[in-house]
Amino acid sequence: MKNKFIVGMSKVAIATVLSTAMAATPVLASTGDLWKGSSDIGSVTQLILHPNTFLDLLAHMSSYSYEVNGKGYDVAQSDALFKANPTASAADVQAMIEAQLTPVTQTLTVASVSAINSTVVTVDNGTTMADAMAKLDQSVTLTLSDGSTKDAAIVWSCDNYDAATAGDYTFTGKVTLPDNVTDPDSKVADVSATVTVNAVEALTVENVSAINSTTLGVAFNRALTSDEQSKAQFAATYNNTAFNISAVTWSTDGMTAQFSRQDAAKLAAGTYAVSV
Repeated sequence: MKNKFIVGMSKVAIATVLSTAMAATPVLASTGDLWKGSSDIGSVTQLILHPNTFLDLLAHMSSYSYEVNGKGYDVAQSDALFKANPTASAADVQAMIEAQLTPVTQTLTVASVSAINSTVVTVDNGTTMADAMAKLDQSVTLTLSDGSTKDAAIVWSCDNYDAATAGDYTFTGKVTLPDNVTDPDSKVADVSATVTVNAVEALTVENVSAINSTTLGVAFNRALTSDEQSKAQFAATYNNTAFNISAVTWSTDGMTAQFSRQDAAKLAAGTYAVSV
């Protein structure tokens, strides 16, 4: 790009021309080119051969940038340096641009969005909303205007989720765009998924055994929630004769419980039965 050429242009035209020089792909970029988003518009000379593009540049200057050594710079600021140094060569002004200006951040647009995979999931009764949401897709993949891809996080919500009530619940996911990505064509939309909460499985005692000489252990067919544990009432018999028990302690996973005779007597040989 010749400095003489720029000086000879109108103030508006110069600003417009410079604004196209955005460096989205440094490998393909050429110093002095104008860029619009991730599209290399080309040099000033090439731009003049395409009047529609030139008019778009004039109308949407902020959408363009001026490239120097693989980086895009604000068109108006770059233009100001060219005008302030009319006798300097283009290379010298470009060096000033690198030294004095801050590269602009490239903004890409969404070209397409991947579908989510987990549209229906099933969880156990008592599963928290956070654990239910963890089973859903956490992101979608965006294909951007320069052909690259980025993951966009999904934030899930459900207004009526009840972990203790069996049924189907609709979760809505809002997709959060990554930094420096825009969606002017509204290609990114909310997503939805159904979470099915299973009914509570009936509780049964699977096994009663001696832990040691004074303690009985009870194993269940499923884990009991903390609420179920607090409400559980145990009845124990020895050879069909009921006896009082000590406080019940639970395993961490809620699958087993243990207790001793309240009178602290040792367990004698015989048949022990426990109901809950």
